[in-house]
Amino acid sequence: VILCDECSLLTLTDYQEVILPLVALGAAVWLVGDMRNQLHAIGSQWHGEDMTADWSEHPMVISAVGRRLTLTEGHRCDARLFDYLSSLAYGPEQPLGTLLDAARVAFPPRGRPAQTNIVLCHVTRKRVITVAQRRRLRADRPAAYLTLEGPPPMGQKLAIYPSVPLICCMQTTRAGLFNSQLLTVRSYDATHIVVQDAESGQTYTLTHEWCRLHTRSAHAMTISSCQGRQFRGSLALWDTRHPRLSKRHLYTSIS
Repeated sequence: VILCDECSLLTLTDYQEVILPLVALGAAVWLVGDMRNQLHAIGSQWHGEDMTADWSEHPMVISAVGRRLTLTEGHRCDARLFDYLSSLAYGPEQPLGTLLDAARVAFPPRGRPAQTNIVLCHVTRKRVITVAQRRRLRADRPAAYLTLEGPPPMGQKLAIYPSVPLICCMQTTRAGLFNSQLLTVRSYDATHIVVQDAESGQTYTLTHEWCRLHTRSAHAMTISSCQGRQFRGSLALWDTRHPRLSKRHLYTSIS
């Protein structure tokens, strides 16, 4: 079995000299990626070069691909965001401070805390959550809510009521729940809390104690937890003056 990731980067020469010979030898070749073009969903050009060519219907590709399964649908990205990420990843080498200044100009602050807050350290996470929860309570004015006190040092007080966002904090996957899973509170009673996976829609009924030990407020999360996610509404990056912040952290957060 041969697995080839990012197959959109393959050239027709690669198909002719590598993929087709493997298929002829009887190998099971799995091609993973968007052959229509990995950048087409974001922008039509990359540094002035047109990127809209569709290789998926080329005879060379068709002869190599027996079956196809489409799992995702591409969506275009904001032009400002794409331009900034392009300069960050492929532009001339620049100091981190210069890149941060450019980000502040391209994406001016619109109030903090935002709907989603990305942080580097847990001290900042707890501080942001405290403020965000207080503001959310004032805005939502729930008739009642449940208070859970998370275990120190990472945990903190949680205000639980419908629509509150949570994030799992677990060492191992259990009963379909996993670390960094985003949940939304749907209801609660004297013993249990009903939550819904924010991405899959699956619901879970959890005890108060389980939520106290294994969930935190998702008003703020670390950079590692935000990788590969999509968020709606406003997003703010904190800890931009932290000595451990790097260009990789910046790229991951903004993308």
